[in-house]
Amino acid sequence: EQLRRYWKIFVLHCLRVQCRYCGRDVLTVQADDHVSRCMEQRGILGWHELSIPPPGLDVCVEVGGSLMQNVDGKSKRVYLLEVSQGGGQKWEVARRYSDFVRLHKALKAR
Repeated sequence: EQLRRYWKIFVLHCLRVQCRYCGRDVLTVQADDHVSRCMEQRGILGWHELSIPPPGLDVCVEVGGSLMQNVDGKSKRVYLLEVSQGGGQKWEVARRYSDFVRLHKALKAR
């Protein structure tokens, strides 16, 4: 009985994730398909579409990848962004997830 209870807790908390768009609990193995469907139903752009700049905007940002970097003696993930402008200018920028969180909060506060 104790083992059955632990298994149920494991399945509920470790093999499932919550969809950020609809709030449903989804099996981890089905999460990618489920979230993609939820995004499509709500008209939210997917990662593959983010590299296409909206009409009238000549700046494009693409996630080029990520790597682990030593920051303050700790190993941290850094995301590599490729920023391009309509005039042919390109930059490569590396930022941590916490930088995106701060940017999101600042933009949301406006």
